[in-house]
Amino acid sequence: MSTINATNLKHASSSSNNIVLNSNGTITATNTLLPVTGALAQKWARWHTGSSTPTLIDDYGVSSISDEGVGKVTINYDGDFSNTNYMGVGTCDREINLDDWYTPLAFGPSAHDDCFETDQSRWQSGWQGNDHLYDSDNYNVIFFSN
Repeated sequence: MSTINATNLKHASSSSNNIVLNSNGTITATNTLLPVTGALAQKWARWHTGSSTPTLIDDYGVSSISDEGVGKVTINYDGDFSNTNYMGVGTCDREINLDDWYTPLAFGPSAHDDCFETDQSRWQSGWQGNDHLYDSDNYNVIFFSN
């Protein structure tokens, strides 16, 4: 296998570098067909709760999940967003005793005005049919930002 040592990659007809390999290991891409900023998830997490404390199964950019009571969690970030104008989408399900069927529950940002902060966000899960909060078994959440 070969190694290419380079700092910048540029197309012959481009007036500027298309890809810059930064010394901290990150990549800056410009003039590409894929809009890098905002098109890829900045943070995501998958965790299991069941009847115990939230346990992260896998994540990117999430440091921990805090249990805030029945049907309520706080997602703590590993690195802050630059502002509170980011977007998050989540899903959850709860196992019921019908041959391992899972029923989806509503899962989204809490009703507080400050549910999205730069270093964390607050979420709640419940059943829309009765407006009660419930703990779920499995959670997934993903965040996007410009």
